[in-house]
Amino acid sequence: MGLKTYPVMKKICTFVRKFGLSAILALPLSGATLVISTGAMDAWDLGQVAPPTHLGGYSLVGALAQSASAGTAVDTVDFPGGRQAVFDGMLELMRIGQGWEKWSHGYGGDVLYWDELLLGRSTVTLALPAGTRVFSLFLEPNFFGPAAFDITASNGVESIFFDDWSVEGEGGARGLAFGVRAGAPDLVSVTFTGLNTIPDGFGFGELALNGAPHVPSVPERSATLSLLLGAMTAALAWRRRRRWFGPLLALALAGGLQAAPPVVRTVPWVANKPLIPHSTYAGRTITLKGVCDQEGASLQWAWDFGDGAPVATGTVTNRYGLEATHTYTGSIGTVFTARLTVHNSTTGESGSAEYYVAMEEKTLAAEVNVAIDEGLWYLHKTQHRFTASGVDLGDWNSSGNASSGWYGLWAANVTAFEVNGHLETGPAANPYTETVGRGLRRLFETLTTRTITPQALGNPDTNGNGYGVVLNQSYQYYQGGMIIDAIVASGTPDAVTATGVVSSGANPGIRGRTYRAIVQDMVDDHAWAQYDDVRYGGWRYSANDFPDNSACQWAAIGLIAAERSWGCTIPNWVKTANTNWLAYSQVPAGPFGYTAPGSYAWGPYASTPSGLVQMALVGLGRGSGGVPSWEAAEGYLRDNFGNTGGPYYAIKDYYYGLFSFVKSMLLHPGVGGQIKLLRSTHAGVPELDWYAAETSRGAPTDGVARTLVNDQSPGGYWRAHNYSSDQYPFETAWAVMMLQRTLFESGAPVAVARSIPNPSVSGQTVTLDGSDSYHQDATKAIDSWAWDLNNDGTIDLTGAFATATFASLGNHLVRLIVTDNGVPEKTAETILTVRVTTPPLAPTADANGPYIFFSDSKPWFLDGTRSVNPDEGQSEPHLPAYPGDRLQLFAWDLDGDGDFDDATGPTPDVTAHFSARGPGSYLIRLRVTDTTASSYPSSGSGDLSSTTVAQVFVEAGPGQCVNLAAVPLLKDVQLSWSWPVGTGPYPGVEAFHIYRGTVAGGPYVKVGSVPAALPQTYLDHPGILNQVYHYVVRPAQANGDELCQSNAVAAEPLHPAPTVGCVSTVVSNTARYYYTLKAASECFGRNQLQVYVADLGSGLVAGPYATEWLVYIRTGMANPGLRPGSGAVRAYVMTKGPARIWAVDPIGQVSADLVIP
Repeated sequence: MGLKTYPVMKKICTFVRKFGLSAILALPLSGATLVISTGAMDAWDLGQVAPPTHLGGYSLVGALAQSASAGTAVDTVDFPGGRQAVFDGMLELMRIGQGWEKWSHGYGGDVLYWDELLLGRSTVTLALPAGTRVFSLFLEPNFFGPAAFDITASNGVESIFFDDWSVEGEGGARGLAFGVRAGAPDLVSVTFTGLNTIPDGFGFGELALNGAPHVPSVPERSATLSLLLGAMTAALAWRRRRRWFGPLLALALAGGLQAAPPVVRTVPWVANKPLIPHSTYAGRTITLKGVCDQEGASLQWAWDFGDGAPVATGTVTNRYGLEATHTYTGSIGTVFTARLTVHNSTTGESGSAEYYVAMEEKTLAAEVNVAIDEGLWYLHKTQHRFTASGVDLGDWNSSGNASSGWYGLWAANVTAFEVNGHLETGPAANPYTETVGRGLRRLFETLTTRTITPQALGNPDTNGNGYGVVLNQSYQYYQGGMIIDAIVASGTPDAVTATGVVSSGANPGIRGRTYRAIVQDMVDDHAWAQYDDVRYGGWRYSANDFPDNSACQWAAIGLIAAERSWGCTIPNWVKTANTNWLAYSQVPAGPFGYTAPGSYAWGPYASTPSGLVQMALVGLGRGSGGVPSWEAAEGYLRDNFGNTGGPYYAIKDYYYGLFSFVKSMLLHPGVGGQIKLLRSTHAGVPELDWYAAETSRGAPTDGVARTLVNDQSPGGYWRAHNYSSDQYPFETAWAVMMLQRTLFESGAPVAVARSIPNPSVSGQTVTLDGSDSYHQDATKAIDSWAWDLNNDGTIDLTGAFATATFASLGNHLVRLIVTDNGVPEKTAETILTVRVTTPPLAPTADANGPYIFFSDSKPWFLDGTRSVNPDEGQSEPHLPAYPGDRLQLFAWDLDGDGDFDDATGPTPDVTAHFSARGPGSYLIRLRVTDTTASSYPSSGSGDLSSTTVAQVFVEAGPGQCVNLAAVPLLKDVQLSWSWPVGTGPYPGVEAFHIYRGTVAGGPYVKVGSVPAALPQTYLDHPGILNQVYHYVVRPAQANGDELCQSNAVAAEPLHPAPTVGCVSTVVSNTARYYYTLKAASECFGRNQLQVYVADLGSGLVAGPYATEWLVYIRTGMANPGLRPGSGAVRAYVMTKGPARIWAVDPIGQVSADLVIP
């Protein structure tokens, strides 16, 4: 079937009517015949020709062939690099000629058949893997005839669609594609709905995802516009009477197709958690950081700092460096919402993004955060960006204090980003994602291959391909380890290289291979290049040079990363020879020499820590005994750690050696793992916290962190702390990595602790909360929390939440240690100061969260009820008594303007607010205020308040992820839930939180939690009966963060009927006719029950009476009747026939009858 112009034009004009003319944008086509866009998303009609090789700025990578045989049911499609797409139903695997007859453009591979009749539905959704920026496929109906489809792609925030998209089955398959623009979230799904009158199913084939970025050699925007104008002209000939074609064509010919609005992105502090604010503290000037996708004289940027200060403005001359400096003032805990806006004065269009800053106490941790933040921005700003062969690249071979021509420097700069969680696979909204991607692609261009052969000590070729990979520059073994670190720190061993030399014959080359394969060949090359004497197994400038301990440490750090993180193989003989070299080059006092024992060309403070790094490689640490000796080298460094006088004499003046030292402490093998306290071998020398020591806090010398923070220049870089000036450019990357205490991991765990309330009164129960701890690597999570309540090294409590009491007044230091789920595990820790003091005290605000709002879970409520007033109910002594202190106001700032005027109350309904704002991520604030002014008037404090923040995520679609059912039982409600058919447990779910409310839709109160490993049931005892209760269940991670919500159910507990009785009571001589009435209920109190007496002979009814009443009842009387009681007797009842007694509860339930004959 040939593509007709009119249907294409119809779709364009339908889109224009729905979204406006400005939504049609001229975009790179690469052979596509239709482009439509929402401004953030694009859609292409690919026709029936062969699929394009690139689209939307990326090369396209096809799906891997299915390994199963034809006829197998499948629901997944695999792509290179470990990516996988998943259908929400099972499809039958066919192949051209094996179950499927035809296709188009000569394709002969896999076809996945969606059988509408068998499956009973015409809609199927394909979930795309993380990181999908462009997706394409071909689609063909089973029936040889015309067919139509509605096809919608979503990125979780917005959608783009083809409606009534037609394919002629006789003519073969037709292709389509979707993509997202820079700054927009990744594609997450594509939904296909068949509109065929004959629902005979349809087949999918030739699925492809984005690969490496692609920049065309000639601009394609004008070609797209020409094609679009041609289509419009032809369509006008077809449908001239349609009045809206004329203005559309006129606008297009006049250049009326508007340019895209500026896409603005701000730098997040945490790449995968962009709502976590950047740190600042009193008196510190920080840089606010952002980028834009456009630049030019007509583009103006403006930074609104969010604190009322004058706005900073400028022209976008460098779209990668939209910065402004600012010094914030405010109370600790205040969060400022700054905003970067870029305005195009020619088109009138604007784009903006928020930037969050938190005012913190000036601690070493806060200073470190700011130093890292400023250092990374300097590296980002100074990257040299260019395009070669259609690929976006970046290096630091230009001017600047962190630039030079050494490839190892480029690698170190990339690694500095990666160890802080900024990865090439990160969110597109993070400017550093592009920076790292460019840098990594450039690094692979610096590598080459060479043949390697067996050596005297053994065969280095562990994978048997006959080749090693080596740096294509001199000083290969000074720099090679840095390259390995940068690749390993990507965290993606199965990613495929898009740059570098191509394979040729047996030579595997660089391009098109997995990152792990490249690293293994680099390891093999290092083994091949080791000096060929078993007594001196080390490295130097080139292969088989006699070693020096300067180069050896770089080989070791690379080999450790390859082996520990990615499981690469290092021949044992390499470690044996290296051990012998270490034994040779160390002197008994501890230092390692440069090329021989006692040889210190640039002092002992690079070669000695280098020896420790090599010991970590070969597995020798504290307690290993013999020579080489870890204790001797560590003790030497401890004894001289406070030295001054320049790099020859002082390790802290020599970043080359200091970086090596930090590596050795972090990579220490064996018992105890990482070393925190540096030890001397001499009596009387105290251990030293090599990282966090501060002389201002009583330490004999500053540690690494204080040294680096003090050394940083105002411009954000470090320089001139080395022996040789050619090492100066490395300092910024090394300093950032040392401050982060992470060398080649793709991000690290971060411990965050708080206590509620804080401050507190003596003996009060305090909740310790570590749930805000996080991991910079999105593929890992925190899975354990340990609390040391008095910072004495002993773990007292575990769990994300714990409770404790502190009796004595003062500041109590509590240490939190968190551990991740990586292999090997990594830990992080922080110190929390719990203040115990006397009233009046400020309350502690707790805004709960994070909140995830789905379209099917409305209404949406916030919950500030966990806020605590520590001196609740107390007041200063006075007669008459002053009113007790209490929380009087919950005020919410939902829009980040600093005014707490958007909602009030502990559980406000925010449905209208966030529905109006639409899908997105938002940082909100809660301020709680007490009544100190009236409770403690002599304090002069006024009413006290505190603020806190919470995260809100508004999702575009429904979020029901669990099917919940409720069964009313006697006084209880039995809840049970399950994952929907076809879906499994969400990753990371550790528990299910159960919520109950008394109003449909909430607000709900958490009433319980069930571990995910236990049966998914919960028996609720609501307590108050005669009430309909509403329930939802939310799956939660180990830290308590909830991921989604079940459907809502309602149930009213069953109530047992009351019971009745009467006890003959002797209050007369005849001891007859007097009875004490007895009524009871499991649900209601006795005063809520009513007792009646009826005459079965005459129909007389007496009552109601209360339980325990004494009543005269006499049967067989000729004249039945009632008389009022007197004294202890409440009533006299005379019946003709037997007397029937029963009880009734408040909801009308009746007891069984009791009959007196």
